Amino acid sequence: MSRYGAATKQLIAEEKAKQEAIKAGLNNYGNMIENGTYAYTNSQTGETTNINFGNYARKDARTGKYMLDQRLLNEARFGDKFKDLIEQQVSEYNKYADELLKSEDNVRKAEKDIQKEREDALKKYVALETQLAEVLKKQYEDEVNDQKSKYDDLKKQDDDYLDALKDAIDKQKKLREQENKWEELAQQEKKLSLMRRDTSGANAKEVASLEKDVEKSREDMLNDAIDNVVDNLEKLYESQEELRNEEMELKEAIIDNTAYWNAKAESMIHSFDNAEEYAQYISSISKEYADMTLAMQ
Repeated sequence: MSRYGAATKQLIAEEKAKQEAIKAGLNNYGNMIENGTYAYTNSQTGETTNINFGNYARKDARTGKYMLDQRLLNEARFGDKFKDLIEQQVSEYNKYADELLKSEDNVRKAEKDIQKEREDALKKYVALETQLAEVLKKQYEDEVNDQKSKYDDLKKQDDDYLDALKDAIDKQKKLREQENKWEELAQQEKKLSLMRRDTSGANAKEVASLEKDVEKSREDMLNDAIDNVVDNLEKLYESQEELRNEEMELKEAIIDNTAYWNAKAESMIHSFDNAEEYAQYISSISKEYADMTLAMQ
């Protein structure tokens, strides 16, 4: 998402190209000073002497420039032409040396600017990556909370249904018990009436006892069947709740996993071409973070 200054890079390239030309000039004048000679002809004797320029100039190790030895030049008595020539060569060399120092200083300054820009870009990148991780985590956390709320509603619905079912069954049991009591009372009244009419009563007691046992067995089987239905529903709802709780525990563990969100943000942030595109994505999730992102640009 960061783009370093193209103009600064172009300046560095131009300065380095200039340095090559400057170094060529330094080599040329340096060779002339170190190895060049001047043919001096004595006007009185007519004798010609080759004078080495390097004997009258020395290079300063600290500045890299040449300095003339004025005492030797004054003592040499080779004339103004020789003096002007060596002074010109030293002056040209030192001019190139100054230009090289200035160019190198320009390159260092430009490279420092680029380095600062890179450091600033890195800081922004890290801040954006951290911010994106927080946004993704918050978005996921909101989704988990919504899902958890829905699961809580489902559990409440299940509990309400089971409570209503148990209440209805209890009412039915009480109603059947009441009906059975009335039926038993009617049977007792009927039996009493028959007993009053039939003086023998040989099988009446045995038949009445059998009918009562059959009715009780039927009532017990019905109650067991109803209890089994309720128990199975409770087990089903409990297993569903356990699965939902395990799912929530896993998702909550993901929320607390900072490394997961940093890795997700790092892989995702490279998909944006610029900060504006990133801000648009963030604004679609969080207005608060979108304002922060624009302020960081």
